[in-house]
This record gives sequence, C-alpha cells and structure tokens, in this order.
Amino acid sequence: MTDLDAMLLPPPPDSAQTIVAPTPRRHRHDWVRCGPDYEPESYYGHPEDFGRDRCHICLLWRDPARSRRGRTSRNRGNRTSRDLAAYLGGRNVEALKVPWDVEGPGYRIQSKRLADRPSASERARLLEAIDHRADDLRAVYIAAPRQRIASGTVSAYLADWVAWHGWDAPPGLSVVRGSGWLLELSLSLFRDLHIGRNP
Repeated sequence: MTDLDAMLLPPPPDSAQTIVAPTPRRHRHDWVRCGPDYEPESYYGHPEDFGRDRCHICLLWRDPARSRRGRTSRNRGNRTSRDLAAYLGGRNVEALKVPWDVEGPGYRIQSKRLADRPSASERARLLEAIDHRADDLRAVYIAAPRQRIASGTVSAYLADWVAWHGWDAPPGLSVVRGSGWLLELSLSLFRDLHIGRNP
C-alpha cells in the first residue's frame, strides 16, 4: 500500500470522530385562547378552560402573573440600558446580545437593576463575562428598581482601574474583595473620573 492509498482509504473505526447531535432549542410558546370554537374533547374546547391560554406545542397553561413579571423586568432592563447610555454619552448595545449593555470610548458596562445587591463574587462573575480589551475598562452598573440612574454604583476590577488611572484614588472610592479586588464608586464619579478623561 502506498501513501496515496492510505490517504484515499477511510480511517479505521477506532479513530472515527464521534458526532454529537446539538441540543434542541426550547420552543417559543405559541398561545391559543381556549373557547367554544374548539371541540369539547380537544385540549382547547373544555368549557371550564374558556378564556385561558394554552401553548399548542407543549400544552403548558399560561401564567398571567409570571408573564407580567417577565415583561416588567425586561422593560425595566431595556429602560436602564437606554438611560445609562444617555447619561454616559455612550451607545446602547443591549440588542446585540453581547455580555455588556453600554459601550463608549474606553469602557464597556453591564447594567443590572436588582432589588437585592449582588455579592462581590457575583459582580466579579459579571465582569469576567465582558470581553477584555486593553483599551476598554470593564464595569458593572448596579441600581435598585426605583433608584435614579445617577445614584447607582459602578464596580470594576481594581487592577483595570489602576492600569487606567494609577494609584491616586480620590475620595468616594471603596475596595471590596470578591473573587478579585473590586473597586466601587458612584456612577457620577465614574463619569467624572473615567469618561471625562476619554472624550
């Protein structure tokens, strides 16, 4: 057998690659309103269920309270990203489905509006999800649900901040320990110190 024959023959079975089927994507619910238009024996025609919504793919009943909560949270998150981008003079990139919501010259920020303040380790996990570029400071913005945009706080890695601004720390900054050293400051101070230097 020549080298050409070996190249043309299929590989032996023990060296064959295993093909793994992709996991199926969870469907998007397609709701059907139950009512008298359907047969009484069908999933949608039982008289006790008139007026309720049911997914015709997985037959799950719609929970109006849960749908309302999800819609409210999504709207609140979209509004936060838009207002944060306007406050900082950046660009809202939330629709691009990247791990950060606002970007501008010298920064990328993930915004969160949460009732409970996340731990330092959770904030560090959010920071790690943001793609690290040498010319961008990664940051996480946290605010309570009804808090004004300007009164939220920003967290960034201390090492990233020092690389940008050196060790001179003005009043109003605090350092906490998570899975790394994090710097915390108010959004207005972040805008004055970081964005004011990077027009």
